Amino acid sequence: MFRKLSIVLVSIALFGCFSWAQNGNSIQLQPDSLTQSKAGLYQNSAAANYGPPRPYEYGYQLDDTNGSHGHIEKRDESGRVEGEYSINLGDGRVRVVKYVADENGYRADVSTDELGTESKNPNDVYIGSTAISGHDAALKYGPFAPPHVEQPLIVAERPQIQTINSQASGIADLWNLCCP
Repeated sequence: MFRKLSIVLVSIALFGCFSWAQNGNSIQLQPDSLTQSKAGLYQNSAAANYGPPRPYEYGYQLDDTNGSHGHIEKRDESGRVEGEYSINLGDGRVRVVKYVADENGYRADVSTDELGTESKNPNDVYIGSTAISGHDAALKYGPFAPPHVEQPLIVAERPQIQTINSQASGIADLWNLCCP
Protein backbone atom coordinates (compact mmCIF):
# COMPACT_ATOMS: atom_id res chain seq x y z
CA MET A 1 0.00 0.00 0.00
CA PHE A 2 2.78 2.43 1.00
CA ARG A 3 4.73 1.59 -2.13
CA LYS A 4 1.80 2.36 -4.42
CA LEU A 5 1.12 5.63 -2.63
CA SER A 6 4.81 6.64 -2.96
CA ILE A 7 4.79 5.94 -6.70
CA VAL A 8 1.64 8.03 -7.19
CA LEU A 9 3.04 10.98 -5.21
CA VAL A 10 6.38 10.94 -7.06
CA SER A 11 4.57 10.79 -10.41
CA ILE A 12 2.41 13.80 -9.51
CA ALA A 13 5.47 15.77 -8.37
CA LEU A 14 7.40 15.02 -11.57
CA PHE A 15 4.41 15.90 -13.76
CA GLY A 16 4.03 19.19 -11.91
CA CYS A 17 7.71 20.07 -12.44
CA PHE A 18 7.58 19.35 -16.17
CA SER A 19 4.39 21.32 -16.73
CA TRP A 20 5.80 24.25 -14.70
CA ALA A 21 8.96 24.35 -16.84
CA GLN A 22 6.95 24.12 -20.10
CA ASN A 23 5.01 27.27 -19.19
CA GLY A 24 8.18 29.35 -19.56
CA ASN A 25 9.19 29.26 -15.90
CA SER A 26 12.83 28.69 -15.10
CA ILE A 27 15.22 28.82 -12.20
CA GLN A 28 18.07 31.30 -12.41
CA LEU A 29 21.19 30.03 -10.70
CA GLN A 30 23.43 32.75 -9.27
CA PRO A 31 27.19 32.41 -9.63
CA ASP A 32 29.08 31.40 -6.52
CA SER A 33 30.62 34.11 -4.39
CA LEU A 34 34.03 32.54 -5.10
CA THR A 35 35.52 34.08 -8.20
CA GLN A 36 38.73 33.13 -9.90
CA SER A 37 41.35 35.83 -10.19
CA LYS A 38 43.81 36.14 -13.06
CA ALA A 39 46.54 34.47 -11.00
CA GLY A 40 44.46 31.30 -10.70
CA LEU A 41 43.74 31.77 -7.00
CA TYR A 42 40.24 31.83 -5.62
CA GLN A 43 39.09 34.89 -3.73
CA ASN A 44 35.96 35.16 -1.66
CA SER A 45 34.19 38.33 -2.77
CA ALA A 46 31.81 38.10 0.21
CA ALA A 47 34.69 38.40 2.71
CA ALA A 48 34.68 42.20 2.37
CA ASN A 49 31.20 42.27 3.92
CA TYR A 50 32.38 40.87 7.25
CA GLY A 51 34.17 44.01 8.40
CA PRO A 52 37.30 44.17 10.53
CA PRO A 53 38.32 41.22 12.72
CA ARG A 54 36.62 41.16 16.07
CA PRO A 55 38.78 40.48 19.10
CA TYR A 56 38.00 37.39 21.14
CA GLU A 57 39.53 35.27 23.86
CA TYR A 58 38.67 31.81 25.10
CA GLY A 59 40.18 28.90 26.96
CA TYR A 60 39.43 25.57 28.58
CA GLN A 61 41.16 22.94 30.69
CA LEU A 62 40.02 19.32 31.04
CA ASP A 63 41.46 16.99 33.66
CA ASP A 64 41.00 13.24 33.54
CA THR A 65 42.46 10.19 35.23
CA ASN A 66 44.47 9.50 32.07
CA GLY A 67 45.90 13.01 31.82
CA SER A 68 44.70 16.47 30.90
CA HIS A 69 44.55 18.89 28.01
CA GLY A 70 43.76 22.54 27.58
CA HIS A 71 43.67 25.36 25.07
CA ILE A 72 43.74 29.16 25.25
CA GLU A 73 43.49 31.50 22.29
CA LYS A 74 42.96 35.21 21.63
CA ARG A 75 42.65 37.47 18.59
CA ASP A 76 43.26 41.21 18.56
CA GLU A 77 41.82 44.01 16.41
CA SER A 78 44.44 43.51 13.68
CA GLY A 79 43.51 39.84 13.21
CA ARG A 80 46.63 38.43 14.92
CA VAL A 81 45.84 35.15 16.67
CA GLU A 82 47.95 33.82 19.54
CA GLY A 83 47.33 30.62 21.39
CA GLU A 84 48.65 27.67 23.29
CA TYR A 85 47.44 24.15 23.84
CA SER A 86 48.86 21.42 26.01
CA ILE A 87 48.48 17.68 26.33
CA ASN A 88 49.57 15.92 29.52
CA LEU A 89 49.27 12.15 29.23
CA GLY A 90 48.78 9.83 32.18
CA ASP A 91 52.19 8.23 31.70
CA GLY A 92 53.92 11.60 32.17
CA ARG A 93 54.49 12.66 28.56
CA VAL A 94 53.81 16.36 27.91
CA ARG A 95 53.38 18.39 24.72
CA VAL A 96 52.89 22.17 24.70
CA VAL A 97 52.29 24.05 21.44
CA LYS A 98 52.44 27.85 21.37
CA TYR A 99 51.40 29.42 18.07
CA VAL A 100 50.91 32.73 16.29
CA ALA A 101 48.92 33.35 13.09
CA ASP A 102 49.12 36.78 11.46
CA GLU A 103 50.00 38.45 8.17
CA ASN A 104 53.32 36.52 8.23
CA GLY A 105 51.57 33.13 8.34
CA TYR A 106 51.28 30.44 11.00
CA ARG A 107 54.22 29.77 13.30
CA ALA A 108 54.35 27.22 16.08
CA ASP A 109 56.72 26.44 18.94
CA VAL A 110 56.36 22.82 20.08
CA SER A 111 57.87 21.64 23.39
CA THR A 112 57.68 17.95 24.19
CA ASP A 113 59.34 15.13 26.05
CA GLU A 114 57.83 12.38 23.90
CA LEU A 115 60.24 9.61 22.97
CA GLY A 116 61.52 9.64 19.43
CA THR A 117 61.29 13.41 18.98
CA GLU A 118 64.27 15.63 18.34
CA SER A 119 64.81 19.38 18.41
CA LYS A 120 64.29 20.62 14.84
CA ASN A 121 62.95 23.65 12.95
CA PRO A 122 61.03 22.46 9.85
CA ASN A 123 58.98 25.13 8.05
CA ASP A 124 59.21 27.73 10.81
CA VAL A 125 57.87 25.32 13.42
CA TYR A 126 60.34 25.06 16.26
CA ILE A 127 60.24 21.67 17.97
CA GLY A 128 62.15 21.60 21.24
CA SER A 129 62.43 18.12 22.67
CA THR A 130 63.89 17.05 25.98
CA ALA A 131 63.49 13.38 25.08
CA ILE A 132 66.30 11.11 23.98
CA SER A 133 66.64 10.61 20.22
CA GLY A 134 64.55 8.07 18.33
CA HIS A 135 67.51 5.74 17.84
CA ASP A 136 68.43 5.84 21.54
CA ALA A 137 64.76 5.39 22.54
CA ALA A 138 64.50 2.31 20.33
CA LEU A 139 67.62 0.85 21.90
CA LYS A 140 66.49 1.66 25.43
CA TYR A 141 62.75 0.89 25.24
CA GLY A 142 62.39 -1.25 22.12
CA PRO A 143 61.73 -4.98 22.09
CA PHE A 144 64.23 -6.85 24.21
CA ALA A 145 66.30 -9.53 22.56
CA PRO A 146 68.57 -11.52 24.87
CA PRO A 147 72.25 -11.37 23.95
CA HIS A 148 73.58 -14.17 21.79
CA VAL A 149 75.41 -16.73 23.89
CA GLU A 150 77.55 -19.36 22.23
CA GLN A 151 76.11 -22.76 23.10
CA PRO A 152 78.27 -25.88 23.23
CA LEU A 153 77.66 -28.35 20.44
CA ILE A 154 76.32 -31.62 21.81
CA VAL A 155 76.63 -34.65 19.55
CA ALA A 156 74.84 -37.84 20.51
CA GLU A 157 76.51 -41.16 19.95
CA ARG A 158 75.34 -43.00 16.95
CA PRO A 159 73.32 -46.05 17.99
CA GLN A 160 74.73 -49.40 17.06
CA ILE A 161 72.62 -51.33 14.62
CA GLN A 162 72.52 -55.07 15.00
CA THR A 163 71.76 -57.23 12.03
CA ILE A 164 70.03 -60.55 12.24
CA ASN A 165 71.89 -63.42 10.73
CA SER A 166 69.78 -65.33 8.29
CA GLN A 167 71.37 -68.47 9.68
CA ALA A 168 69.90 -67.86 13.16
CA SER A 169 68.24 -70.87 14.53
CA GLY A 170 64.92 -70.40 16.13
CA ILE A 171 62.97 -67.78 17.97
CA ALA A 172 65.19 -67.91 21.04
CA ASP A 173 68.18 -66.55 19.11
CA LEU A 174 66.07 -63.68 17.74
CA TRP A 175 64.83 -62.91 21.23
CA ASN A 176 68.35 -62.75 22.60
CA LEU A 177 69.46 -60.42 19.81
CA CYS A 178 66.59 -57.98 20.28
CA CYS A 179 66.16 -58.04 24.02
CA PRO A 180 69.37 -59.09 25.82
